[in-house]
This record gives sequence, structure tokens and C-alpha cells, in this order.
Amino acid sequence: MFIREENLAQQIKEAILKVALDDRAFSYMMEELNREITLGNAERVHNRVSAEIKNQEIDDQLKRLLDLLVRGVIGEEEYKREKAQLFNKKFDNLDGGNPDGDWHERFKNFLTLAHQASYIAAEANFEALRDYFKIFGSNLRLANASLLFSYRYPYKFFAERANNNTGSLSCSMRRNLSDFQITLIYRNYLNIRLIL
Repeated sequence: MFIREENLAQQIKEAILKVALDDRAFSYMMEELNREITLGNAERVHNRVSAEIKNQEIDDQLKRLLDLLVRGVIGEEEYKREKAQLFNKKFDNLDGGNPDGDWHERFKNFLTLAHQASYIAAEANFEALRDYFKIFGSNLRLANASLLFSYRYPYKFFAERANNNTGSLSCSMRRNLSDFQITLIYRNYLNIRLIL
């Protein structure tokens, strides 16, 4: 079966526009994401300072425990047991890194690609359309002069919203989105982190 390149390009453009974010929604979502990153950083700083204070207290307890052993107030077995407990507490206070950092970066990349979608769809360059389409489309096939495919996660969320016209960012609704609606959409798409 054959299909004209223009028809295929139009179908690809329509598919790309289903996952596109307009400038206003993109900037709002990026601001929200950056706010969450900032809050997460502040929380990590607080947790690190708290852990340092707790570790200092544990170090002081270890010094007192050693003094008690040297003075003969406690035995060696009790000293070893107490020392092991204090070291376990100290290791529990160690910073586990940034578990959200990878998610934040992947979500930022996802939003950026979704924002670029409308610009890519506006181009007349078929190769650019094809390359961008490969990012979010899978299981590509042609049937009856129609392009059939599946959206990859997390782009599937955008496409489903566009198909259902509930909370979508489709072309007709983009111009009428209030900040409240964009907030709801952003919160809804935060579920994407389960996939990312």
C-alpha cells in the first residue's frame, strides 16, 4: 500500500500536536517544577544539617562511652554493644543522595520535548517530523492509507487528554486555558513520575 508523503506528513503533524504544550502552559509547568526542585533542595539542606547535628551528638556519646570504659564503669561487652548501636544510628543519619533528582531531570526533558512539538509540527521538513515522531510513537504501521501507532509513555497522557477533550491541551482549547486549569493539568501530569 502506498500513501502520499503529504498525507503521511499531515497525519504525523496531527499526532505531534496531540502531545504539544503551548508556551504559557510550558512556562507555568516549568515554574512549578523549578519551585518543587527548590523546595526539595531546601528540605535536603535541612535534613543534612539535622543529620550533622545528630551525628555530632552521637560522636559526643561515643566519647563519653569510651571514657566510661576507660574508667572501668562499664565492661567491654557493654561498650561494644552500645558502640554498635550508636554507629547504627550514625549510619541511619547518612544522606541518601537525591532520589528525586533523576525524576526532575527526566520530567524537565519531557516537558521540553512536548513544548517543542508545536514548533516541529509547524515545520515543512518531513525528516524533522519523522525524527520527532519516533520519540513518542511506537508500533508504527500503515493500514488503508492511515498511520497507526501507539504513543509511548509519558506522552500517552497528553494524547489521551487530547482524544478525550478533558483537560487536554489540544489546539482548540489551548487559547482558553486558565491558570487554574493549567495547574490541574500539571498536577495530573505529576503522575508521570511513576512512569519516568
